[in-house]
Amino acid sequence: MNWESPSFREGSSQDITDRIGFLHRYMALSTLIWLGVHAGVKPTTAASLETALLWGLFGLLGLICVTALAPVRRRFHNLFEAVHRYGGWLATLVLLSYFVATFSAQLEGLSGWLALPEFYLLLAILGMLIAPWWGVSKAYPQLVHVGPHVIGLELPGQPSFGTYSRITLSNGCFHPFGDSMIDFQDRDSRVLYITPAGDRTSELVDAANQGAFRQMECTLRKDRFKGFMYHHSVYDHILILVTGGGIAPVIPCLMLNDHTQIDVLWLGKDQPKEFTQPLLDQLGAAIANKSIRLHVLNTHDPDLIALNDQHYTALALKACAHYQPQAVFVMSNQPFTIDLMHALSMEGYKAYGATFDS
Repeated sequence: MNWESPSFREGSSQDITDRIGFLHRYMALSTLIWLGVHAGVKPTTAASLETALLWGLFGLLGLICVTALAPVRRRFHNLFEAVHRYGGWLATLVLLSYFVATFSAQLEGLSGWLALPEFYLLLAILGMLIAPWWGVSKAYPQLVHVGPHVIGLELPGQPSFGTYSRITLSNGCFHPFGDSMIDFQDRDSRVLYITPAGDRTSELVDAANQGAFRQMECTLRKDRFKGFMYHHSVYDHILILVTGGGIAPVIPCLMLNDHTQIDVLWLGKDQPKEFTQPLLDQLGAAIANKSIRLHVLNTHDPDLIALNDQHYTALALKACAHYQPQAVFVMSNQPFTIDLMHALSMEGYKAYGATFDS
């Protein structure tokens, strides 16, 4: 039986989920504002350790918010990542030190600390930071695909559409990648396709292409979370518009689909070279008996090379008018995703676009 989830269709819940990136930013901004309010109402004292820690915390959070701004984040992505990781941990240590410095002179014994509401709030913050490290394990990725700008790492674990895995790269920090497949008959392994996007991913792709791949092991988080497109199966007919390496997380949606009619418009720069022709042939054969139509447009084709995003937006609207899907899913870079989402919304199509780190 086909069904629809009201939260995906109508009402304020869709407005909230469509803007989850903004919720992330607003929470960070509210933290900064509340810290400012606290600094404003706190009794003024002479220069002290408490005052230094408070303003240090204020400065760290301000820096985190500034580097999260879209113009800064896009131009200095590695700086953005470093500030959020190391600045975030440092801010936590400063917060803990400020808490101890503020109350240590006023309280005696454990009972005094346990009577403070702030004590439990701090424990909750520390718990949220520690929780992601529960259940991690070592994994040994196998390099199973190498393209000029796309590589594939195979890891144990059943593929599932709409999920993503977090693994550590050479800097020891976790990165999320959408779960995908390379052997379409293998249900015990998943493949993470990685494209160069800065912050160690570029180094990894370059090393693989130079025959110097050194990712011998990684840390893998046990829990896999639902990502973009996980709810596509609530619809009977959808259109997926994807560019470049964005096809990776779409593959399980095609392979594991059991009832949804899917049209895929895949724009890319020489897909046979990036993903290899044999892989594309296997994918075509695997979906041949499903209600799926895969349309591949090579933007390096002489007839298409002069086209730009505006032309492809018009093409997507033409595809919607032709196929009349119940919903459209867009998997592309941020500028094109935003432009296309606006165009689809203006034409009355229900559209979903991937959110980006904020």
